[in-house]
Amino acid sequence: MRRIVLVSIELIALILVINLMYGKTAAATPNISKSYNISGNIINGTIVSTSATQSNYVVPGTIDNDKRLLGIIVKSNDSLLAIDAGNNTEQVAITGNASTLVSDVNGSINIGDEITVSPFSGIGMKKSDGYRVVGVAESNFNSKSPGVGDESVKDNNGVTHKINVGYIYMTIDIGSGAGTGAGGNQPNL
Repeated sequence: MRRIVLVSIELIALILVINLMYGKTAAATPNISKSYNISGNIINGTIVSTSATQSNYVVPGTIDNDKRLLGIIVKSNDSLLAIDAGNNTEQVAITGNASTLVSDVNGSINIGDEITVSPFSGIGMKKSDGYRVVGVAESNFNSKSPGVGDESVKDNNGVTHKINVGYIYMTIDIGSGAGTGAGGNQPNL
């Protein structure tokens, strides 16, 4: 089994080198994903955490379950390597890069900014102290970014705010960052 894994890794590396040498791009993004069960409908780009009650299930990531962060929902054919891909499951990118749902609830996102979960189910935001990091932004995001949609949300005081929601390309790096762990400040929502 160990020899098969090593051969597979060498084969993947060879394919990447050939694509780089001849200027071809692979259809898959450079991530590795694993199959998980879901309850309900979760769209691609959703940040997910492991379920607290069901084995091998994922749920949308929030500030309430950030200690169980796992990765980003992706299509199996968008992964360089999709482990246990099958029917009635979703692929979760656990390492590499993925297109990720974010909002500007904690400000505009710039390349290199750390991304964490937000108060909104499955949607990330610019890092806020005290929450685990999901990854690092590889693209910018603000109200003028392509494909941005605006949403009206109410804060804890019942005041309505307009936030922007869309996608960024992100390097997955769960748990990194200076202020990881529970607690700390969160946006006033």
